Amino acid sequence: MNKSRPDPANRRALLGLAMLALMNVQPATAQSSGAASNYPNRAIKLVVPYNPGGVADSLGRSLAEGIKKELGQPVIVDNRAGANTAVGAAAVAKSPADGYTILLVTPATLILNPLLMPQLSYKPEELTEIYNVATTPIALSVKTDGPVNDFNGLLNAIRKANGAAAFSSTGIGSSTHLAGELLQMETKTQMIHAPYNGSGPALTAVMAGEVLLSSDSMASAIAMYPGQRIKPIAVTSKKRAQALPNVPTLYELGLKSFDVSTWYGIVAPAKTPADVLAKLHGAIAKTVANDDFIKRFSAQGLEIQPTHTPADFKAFVQRERSLWQPVIKEKNIQVGN
Repeated sequence: MNKSRPDPANRRALLGLAMLALMNVQPATAQSSGAASNYPNRAIKLVVPYNPGGVADSLGRSLAEGIKKELGQPVIVDNRAGANTAVGAAAVAKSPADGYTILLVTPATLILNPLLMPQLSYKPEELTEIYNVATTPIALSVKTDGPVNDFNGLLNAIRKANGAAAFSSTGIGSSTHLAGELLQMETKTQMIHAPYNGSGPALTAVMAGEVLLSSDSMASAIAMYPGQRIKPIAVTSKKRAQALPNVPTLYELGLKSFDVSTWYGIVAPAKTPADVLAKLHGAIAKTVANDDFIKRFSAQGLEIQPTHTPADFKAFVQRERSLWQPVIKEKNIQVGN
């Protein structure tokens, strides 16, 4: 029986289709690998999950200028406030992982929201750490002409109030709130938490005598000290703050496990190419190593991290999570989305 031989015309057609398919694959592969090597070739968006004004916004805008200078493309600041940074974080987590959308984060974004919110609009693993830019301790502030002059006086006043003393924070589930809860745990005292919408109202509450104590980031509180009606009596970092060298730390006052700060970092969507992340990290590192940048934000109570690696940032986040998780569990703290 004779075997049928392939029709030459059909063979040519099949070969042509195979070559066309190969041609369609090759340009796409070149384009995907070239996207990182040519990065960036258009504007980058930096999402700041806070309203304009304030420390986070100021820091974000200065970082945007520095990244623009280093990478040669515009960096547009997009303020997306809401839900304790969750609104901005969700927007970035769902963005293309191409390096053109990045996010300014705080402890709320990567640690507190996932621990506090049962139904969160993003997952922390959808974001990848690039650079922990700056830290600032939390400052404990009291009314200048009030009954408290130092930390021991604060503890005496809290105990004398027998549970009726109140402390203000920037909101339920914030790092300033949790610092106040940790303070009670470490000193075996009890206070009422008075959450306010931001630093301004929380600090004003101390001035007005509505609360005994304010727990707020030093970077927010420091502008209120000169000539104001509040004063710092302690900071929560292990070492004294450069901007408040005369204010003792809780560590030196006897709370040896107390080393707490709030911080600001930059992240990107989790699947962003490694070489794109490296370019962003390099641009941020050069920006924050600038003397003018360091002086500007050091004066505002921020301690800049000029040599921070992504691995440093990831390890830092893990340590922070191990600090706050038992506090949240013991105090049974939850917030809605």
